[in-house]
Amino acid sequence: MKKIFIIVLCMGLFLQFSNAQTSKDTLVGFLEDINKLTVGQQAAYNLQDSVVATGTAYRMDALHILELKDSSNIANYGRYAGVYHYWPNSSTCEIHLSTSQDLVHWHFKRVLLTGCDMPYIKRLDNWNTVWSNAKDSWIVMAHEQWTGSQWGVGVKLYYSENDLLNGTISNNSPTQVKYNLGSTTFGTPNIYTANIYLRNSAYVLDMQLGYHYNDNNGSGIDRQGLIAISNYPLGSATWTYSAATAYDNQLYWQGANGNRGQREFFTYNNHRYVIQEGNIQGVSPIIPTDFGAWRLWLYSYKDNESSVYPAPGSSRITATTPDNYYFTPIFPRTHGRSYSFGNPSCTMVTSPSGTGKILVCSYMLFAEGAASGEAGPLLFYVSLPDYVDTVSYPGNSPINAMVNPSQMGSLPTDVAANDFSVFPNPVTNNVLNIHFKKLNGTEMIRLYDMSGKMLLEKRVTDVNNAINTSEFSKGVYIINVGGVAKKVSF
Repeated sequence: MKKIFIIVLCMGLFLQFSNAQTSKDTLVGFLEDINKLTVGQQAAYNLQDSVVATGTAYRMDALHILELKDSSNIANYGRYAGVYHYWPNSSTCEIHLSTSQDLVHWHFKRVLLTGCDMPYIKRLDNWNTVWSNAKDSWIVMAHEQWTGSQWGVGVKLYYSENDLLNGTISNNSPTQVKYNLGSTTFGTPNIYTANIYLRNSAYVLDMQLGYHYNDNNGSGIDRQGLIAISNYPLGSATWTYSAATAYDNQLYWQGANGNRGQREFFTYNNHRYVIQEGNIQGVSPIIPTDFGAWRLWLYSYKDNESSVYPAPGSSRITATTPDNYYFTPIFPRTHGRSYSFGNPSCTMVTSPSGTGKILVCSYMLFAEGAASGEAGPLLFYVSLPDYVDTVSYPGNSPINAMVNPSQMGSLPTDVAANDFSVFPNPVTNNVLNIHFKKLNGTEMIRLYDMSGKMLLEKRVTDVNNAINTSEFSKGVYIINVGGVAKKVSF
């Protein structure tokens, strides 16, 4: 049986897992499944909604999707609701709500919040265990909240789909915006878990959120953190903050030497993953613009990490020892070979036809690293077969972000193994040459050590290229060109 996935560039069902460890082969199998995508999926660059009354369309940045369940809402609005942010000007931000039937064409419905951005929306995980006959669920939305020069994490509660569609926040849901860890600048929340409980004759929520905080009030580095919220939305709700130091350090050792921001948790074939954005300004050669240096990583959980869920890796990785084994770089493949991606979002929903499941994902293609015509939010969905585990080297299976050829023109041709050569191998005189038989447009060359850490990234346009290897220790490395990997020795 095939699974369909949707990916938006700008999820949350917790399953039971065995105690077996997620193998590197399983992770690579997942990546190779996505890498097989070529044609047939629906997608759109620079995704926008449509506002019929004014003729204006708003760009759908940081889109997160919720599947509607009520049959009347589906008939009236379509199967999907999406929350996203829009900046009318440089000092004002709004969270908008739109609906869609096919995930490609969206219809603006209303402004949900002002002075806010980076929305993340989720139904409760355990709703059916509390009210088994209920057709609807409470819906919680986390977001960044701006308060003067400060910004933090806010949470809103909607009692039903209709409340969300009408923009009606629950009457007893206070505006809770929190600052902690010595920082008054943090945000990009995601929701790992949201569960409802009956306590003292009141229904309350316990939630686990991920977020980033700046280690010097806006002039430092954005790092990763966790928030545990209990007894929401009561006024006595508690917010407990902790720094995800081990996970954050592992991102640093992966090459994310700059800010580490948005993350998305999801499951695939009963394995848990986090897609994480990070900035590689410290990777040689240094990228000159901040937004041109955003990249993505996939973090794979061990299957027995449920005791520390949802803190990624806290029981396995440490804050002092690099452990690259469960991190894999993700390189979405676009028509123009865009290379700067952020704001990952993935949501499992029913397909537009109403049969089968799809995973909707979204990334933001930053203009400083986007090909012509590709900047902005990218949304696409695809069909994936169940994967077969294979052995491979780190980094040689990038996730493909292809689109419907009838909309976007001809698909790019991947670099085949015999389209380029590297020599001499082993390297002599500290120069590794990369020669293409032909090269139309641009290509990315990346160098990894055998643990999977990216050491160098270089965008090239010439058929003849060279890498100075004198700054690297003697040993075996992986050179990745357009998704094809080869071993080289220095």
